[in-house]
Amino acid sequence: MKKFILKAIAFLVIIGAILLASLFLLPNNVFKNTLMGGLIEKNALLARSGSPKIILIGGSSVSYGTDSRKISEAFHMPVIDMAISADIGLKFMGDDIKPYINKGDVVVVGVENFAFAKDYPEDFEGSETLVGIIFDIDQDGKRYIDFKQWVELSAYIPQYSASKLVNLITPVFKRTESNYLYSRKSFNQYGDSYLHWTMPNEPFTDDEKCTGKEEINPDAFAYLNQFNKYVLSRGATMVIIPPPTENASYQNREFFIKKVEAEFKRNRLPLIAEPSRYRFQRKYFFNMPYHLNKSGVDLRTGLVIQDLSKVILK
Repeated sequence: MKKFILKAIAFLVIIGAILLASLFLLPNNVFKNTLMGGLIEKNALLARSGSPKIILIGGSSVSYGTDSRKISEAFHMPVIDMAISADIGLKFMGDDIKPYINKGDVVVVGVENFAFAKDYPEDFEGSETLVGIIFDIDQDGKRYIDFKQWVELSAYIPQYSASKLVNLITPVFKRTESNYLYSRKSFNQYGDSYLHWTMPNEPFTDDEKCTGKEEINPDAFAYLNQFNKYVLSRGATMVIIPPPTENASYQNREFFIKKVEAEFKRNRLPLIAEPSRYRFQRKYFFNMPYHLNKSGVDLRTGLVIQDLSKVILK
């Protein structure tokens, strides 16, 4: 029995050493060529943009649902769409743009409601996607990760390390119609995902119906309050715009949507539109209840311009 235990320990140590070596030493060209690799260009775009400017943050509902060129033309300001995916986490989204916020800027927060749900901590703290970003795309991003967040991310590290080993022996990300939509080349010069604008809608499933037991994640609202104070201290303005949501999914999630809305108001956070304003028919969605097609992008962008005009042109 003792020999078996020693062999098991030795095996685990070897596996752990291999995973650590993979995490720190192996490149991940497959991951770098996905949407997440676009963070490199987005940060570069943000760094060279002057002020005042409009910065958009959020999940894929923002990147797939915005025509930033129209917003830029409406307000005669640079617009940078920093959104990529919700599982990067609200905290990293905010921390990543802090160094670039200056006087006169407008930060538009359009994260999906899952970022505020206790049952979805990965949409606030980040998930395996964020692990990949801070180890293989933006290594300086590690400075934004606090102790509690490292604890949350530690659960994803072995899986990500193993995926790097797999990617080492598989072909590098190849261009096909399906995966090119999710590559780092799918963003235009403003940071919007735009390749799907010319494609037909795809079938998708609705979000599950709320149980009525969903709870707010207090850490998410504590962070958003702190982030708002930081933005104000820089002489900039933060506003919150609800994510676009397909009609049936909105109805299924309405219990929690209303709960989040009430929490925004209780915290006196700058929500500048009712969530129902961004509730759209199914025909406006591409392949998810939050990913708009070109008609939906045009509809939502028009509403965003109207809502921002209350802040920018007042």
